[in-house]
Parts: sequence; structure tokens; C-alpha cells
Amino acid sequence: MKKVFSLILLLLCCCSFSSLKTIRYKTYAVAYFENLTNNFPYNYRGSCGYVSMCMLLSYYDSYLSDDVVHEYFDVNSTSDGSYLPCVNDSPGVRQDFLSNGYNCTNQEYIDMIEHNKQTSLHSYLLSLGRSYGYYFTNINGIQTYGLTLSNEEHLFERYFTSKTPFGETNSSVSIDTYSSIEYDTRKKTIDIIQSGRPVMISINGKYKHSVIAYDYDVEKDIIYCHPGYHGYNTHMDINEIGLGNVSIDYVIDLNFHNIKHTHNDNYIIFSDGSSEYYCSCSPAIGLNYLFN
Repeated sequence: MKKVFSLILLLLCCCSFSSLKTIRYKTYAVAYFENLTNNFPYNYRGSCGYVSMCMLLSYYDSYLSDDVVHEYFDVNSTSDGSYLPCVNDSPGVRQDFLSNGYNCTNQEYIDMIEHNKQTSLHSYLLSLGRSYGYYFTNINGIQTYGLTLSNEEHLFERYFTSKTPFGETNSSVSIDTYSSIEYDTRKKTIDIIQSGRPVMISINGKYKHSVIAYDYDVEKDIIYCHPGYHGYNTHMDINEIGLGNVSIDYVIDLNFHNIKHTHNDNYIIFSDGSSEYYCSCSPAIGLNYLFN
């Protein structure tokens, strides 16, 4: 009887484990951003545009090529072998955490940027933005780091020409922008998402905010986004993140031309004292989606 019970328990465990081994998602973008719960920067000083840039770049680093984000900016997704690393947290970039982040002085924030810019993509981009004067001092003397469309386009261009092999000089990547002045930006966002790519969008409601839009429900006509806030749902209706009903001011879409998926090592599984590195497309990660 004991052997029978043990056998039943073993079968139940195997069934439970195998049920975890494949999680069905429409695209890797949905898989990635739904599970991006920790490995992205904090928005202390209105740096939501920088946070979105980091999330979009780290997505392509895992989806397309490990060269999109330098290794010293990377944070891997890890697992002890008893669960899937992707469910724990998608790979991404360092946080730039400050214990007094929301109440820090201007100089404390600048010191954080300069101290971390060699190891943090967020701080690197903030330092680059500061060098171009992309910050604003409000009436209380507090420096904030909101960005305009032209600011973000310029920073992406500078990033790709200086930090990756995918520079504008060889036309391997284009930074396509769509403003509400010229385009139906909601339709453009939906079209790009349905083609399988996430996009960076600037939304306008009670105030302006930058998010990554990556999923669309056709029946409910809902665009879902990662809001770029820690502790929030990572799969949110853009109209339910606290800004009321929003409009989309502009869209930024990164296109990597003639570049096919190459394997990366952004997922790590630790087991029996050893570690194995896996690409996001590996069956060991347990996601079900298609790569180009």
C-alpha cells in the first residue's frame, strides 16, 4: 500500500511539474512583459521615459540578440530548478534602487546616476540625457527627468550608435515614431502589437506617462501595457493605471532590419550545485511562442 501511495504521489508531482513546463502565450512580448516583475528601473524623478526605454531594449536583448544590451547592464532570470525562471521574473536590467528615492535631493539623485552609469542602463541613459540638458527644475527646485518624443528618439539614436553593433550607420535598426498630430496613434499601436512587437507609448490622461504596450484584446478592444511601476500588475489596461481614460500622444517602434534571432544566455537554472544557461527560445524555459 505504501508503494502504491508513493507511486501515486510521484505521478501527481510529475503531472504537476509537466503542467508547468509549457505556458501558452500569444507572443514572446506577452510572455516577457507579463513576467517582468522586478528587473527594471525605479521611476523616482519622472524618468518613466527612461524606464520604458530600458524595458523595450531589454526585451529585444532577450528576444532578438544579447548584443542589444551590454552584459554589464544585464540581470538574468534565475531558477533553482523547482520552478520556471520566466515565471519568477523575466531577465532585464538593474534597478538603481535608492532607499530614499522618492525623497532624495537633486545632488543625491545625480550622484546615483554618476555612480551607477557604468553598470546600470537607466543611469547610463540618464547621464546621457543630462549631458543634453534633458531635465527640468520645477518651482520647488526639484529636478525631474521627463522626456519629449524628440528627446527619446535622439537618445535611442545615440545609444545605438555608441553602445551596440546595431547602429544607424549601417541601417540595421530604425527608430520609427508616430505622433498623434499626424497619425491615429491608437490604431498604429494596435497594428504594431498585432504584428508581434511591443511598442513604447506616451499616454495622456490626468498626467502624462510612458509605458510599454504589448498586448491587445480584440473582443474587448483593450490595449494592455506594462506600466513601469514596481508593485503594479504587469498586464494592465492602459485606461486603468490611475490616469483615467487616456489618449496616446505618440508611439516609438524599434525595427531591427535583416537580423534574425540569435541565442542568448539570459535565463539560468541552478540544479545540484551547477548552473545551466538558456536562451528565451529554449524548451527548458517552458514558454510556447514563435521566433522569427
